[in-house]
Amino acid sequence: MVHTVTRNLVLRASAAGTPEWSKGIPIGQDNAAMFEATLRSHSGSSAPTVTLKLQGSNDLARWVLITQATTSTIPIVKKVKVSESQPYEYLRLAYVATHATLTPNVTIAATIHTYRTT
Repeated sequence: MVHTVTRNLVLRASAAGTPEWSKGIPIGQDNAAMFEATLRSHSGSSAPTVTLKLQGSNDLARWVLITQATTSTIPIVKKVKVSESQPYEYLRLAYVATHATLTPNVTIAATIHTYRTT
């Protein structure tokens, strides 16, 4: 199943990188997932580095890192396939934009794909 978790999220990059999160989506009967993110645009003379983290939870309160991807090129699509079984009931994406000197904005769209492996 495809879940659009972000259509046009605007992140403000900073040296420390303040995280933003998507809503938690139920994984249902699926046991695997991948995420796809597109960096649509950025302001400023150079793009920030954006880290996307796929996280899992069973109670929507405590989140565990499953996998992550980092990019600074736009536009780009990052696909990370998590083939092992997922012991989580919910998934979400965390987004962190960092930039050393300037504080540009970056716009992101993202989806989480869940599927059954067996």
